[in-house]
Amino acid sequence: MEEKKNKAKRFYWLKLPNDYFKRLDQRKMLRQPNGEAMQRIYLKLLLLAVDKDGFIRFQNVFDDLTEEIAEEIFEDVELVKQAVEYCKKNSLLEMNELDFFLPQVIEMTGTETDSARRMRNHRERKTSQSDTESLQSDESSQCDAREREEKRDREREETHTREKEKYPSLGAVADYLSLMNVKSFTAEEFHSYYSSLGWKNKYGTPIIDWKAQVNSWIQRKEPKQEEPTENDCEKDKLDFMSKELISRLREIGALDDDGSLSWGDLEEYGLYDAVLEADRKANEWNQNLLMQKHENSGRKWQ
Repeated sequence: MEEKKNKAKRFYWLKLPNDYFKRLDQRKMLRQPNGEAMQRIYLKLLLLAVDKDGFIRFQNVFDDLTEEIAEEIFEDVELVKQAVEYCKKNSLLEMNELDFFLPQVIEMTGTETDSARRMRNHRERKTSQSDTESLQSDESSQCDAREREEKRDREREETHTREKEKYPSLGAVADYLSLMNVKSFTAEEFHSYYSSLGWKNKYGTPIIDWKAQVNSWIQRKEPKQEEPTENDCEKDKLDFMSKELISRLREIGALDDDGSLSWGDLEEYGLYDAVLEADRKANEWNQNLLMQKHENSGRKWQ
């Protein structure tokens, strides 16, 4: 109770890459009937779940969750149902009667406390004021330079302190896993993994909310009853491409060594449909795999 009382107000935002609408999943969505409306609704769903660890929960006000969402985001119910069904089929959304879960929210969430926001705005105003005054004379310029250097030192120290404070101890992770009754992985596994990465995610972005990462692990990890086979693993669109197609994509510079794909030139070289088909097969494979895991485990979200 005391922890909730003292918890600072926190702001959240959605981080979209500048090529978001060039991504294959968004280009595919746009090609569907009512594609623009579905893209708009999907973004609203992401924003609705951004401060809830990716979940949208049924509030028992309307007959079902879809109707509640349509009312909350000011969209037509039928369009929302169409968008939800499409996102479900393409692994952009998981659902049951009580919850919707949007996996991409975890990696697209930015957040800061109210006090951090005020401090940042204050520093920006002070820096702007110092920069203006530094133009008045050489003497004031030298003074401002020293002050800015001292300020940067203080900011680095404050940042280092905040970084240390936001990284959890092993005991804190263990307590949270115990609270969530997690059996599929240990606190040591989670803490050791992210400690080795410097508490950054797989994309190199610093982790802001470690509990959100734990929740993401809970959603992904399932207790293993036997050694996994190839049929138990999720697949990427590259797994459904021929060697010739992959070689051609590398040749035109559309496929990087890390597997990143650039869509700008695919249509020009006549490769867009082949890549789209590989992505469709990967989505279908992963969706069937997810449904099979849910059936085998009988897992229910709380």
